[in-house]
Amino acid sequence: MFLVLAFRTDHPLDPAYRIPLGDGTLVVGRGPEVLVFPAGPGRRQLSLPDLGVSRNHADLHLDPNGQRMAWVTDLGSTNGLFVDGQPTVHTELRPGQLLEIGSCFFVLVEGQLMGAEPGCVAFSSTTDPVLEHSIARYANDPEPIALVGEVGAGAQPIAEDLHTRRRASGPFVVYDGGDLPAMLRAAVGGTLFVRDIEALPMSEVRDVHAAVKSPAGPRIIVGAASRRALGVLGAAGTGLAQRAIYVPPLEKRRHDIGRLLSRALVAAVRHTGRDASTMRVTRTAARQLLGHDWPGGYAELAAACDLAVAAMTGDMLEADHLPTWLRKAPVASPEAAEQAAPASQTAPLMVDVPADFLLRLASPTERASTLRALLAVFGGNVSALARWVGRSRRQMHRWITAEAIDADSYRRA
Repeated sequence: MFLVLAFRTDHPLDPAYRIPLGDGTLVVGRGPEVLVFPAGPGRRQLSLPDLGVSRNHADLHLDPNGQRMAWVTDLGSTNGLFVDGQPTVHTELRPGQLLEIGSCFFVLVEGQLMGAEPGCVAFSSTTDPVLEHSIARYANDPEPIALVGEVGAGAQPIAEDLHTRRRASGPFVVYDGGDLPAMLRAAVGGTLFVRDIEALPMSEVRDVHAAVKSPAGPRIIVGAASRRALGVLGAAGTGLAQRAIYVPPLEKRRHDIGRLLSRALVAAVRHTGRDASTMRVTRTAARQLLGHDWPGGYAELAAACDLAVAAMTGDMLEADHLPTWLRKAPVASPEAAEQAAPASQTAPLMVDVPADFLLRLASPTERASTLRALLAVFGGNVSALARWVGRSRRQMHRWITAEAIDADSYRRA
């Protein structure tokens, strides 16, 4: 088992950190930087640069009876501990639960790290050991590869990480359909990411097939919902299936939601032309964002961030800025709000909902802004958006037309 520092409300754009939990006790306290160091026999110290963290705030250790959990104890801190939004002094911490210490949100992860690892490692796209190992394996490989995972698993951040680690001279270009030769020229020296091979018409699939087989041009990464879906590329798809990185769904990677949240917030703030580095998130808002199950995957997360950032008037993202499908009912006091349970217990899901869900949002303004945010997330790809919502492309076009939205203006260049 290991611990992940998944998100910091005072520095929401910071990387995530992975902290091994071995024998002995991990003491969490305030320090000058995120760092793990020996603190005596059987003890290690995790320092956090957070004024909301006491010098010796809490300690954690794995269950001595071999149960799949850890125990966390408050060491007399000023601001206390929260597990899944509930204050506690001493309690069990199970995989997937949110542990809150100051402005820092942690997730306990069940799994084995691949080999020896130093005390604290930072990650930009994923903290999943298997996924991280695959990224490192293929990062410098110029041959085409596939990212296989259900829609919404967050494949694009993985593709961008592969591109960045390769230190390619050219840009990272996303292809959702259209003029593939032009896109290939735009991506010369870099990476072309085909977001969803199944969303393309057969004429464009044939173009992708030719590009995958060509020894020249940018590196190509093909996204697909399954290895079987790669079959539309014929023999080239069979080869890609042998060189595929599996991206697990978000529900199995709760420890990565903080990384995807950071990415979505940056994109949302940039859309407004503001400076993302000054953004902060309240703890109540973070609890709802990190505690939600995100059944719609990264698209739902990105849409929520677009709507929340658009509602902000300053640099602080608050719970009231979140879209209605995430918000809980109002609570009695600010103190009670700070102890609110995660949204996953109460928020309606964005899939498996009535066909007119988008039309029945709280107001016409939010209805239109939700459609615009989703179109931005899907790059104007109405077919992909319709599949995610679970409705026909024709129905989606009717909703878009009713709000006088130009879907083509959202297509990514």
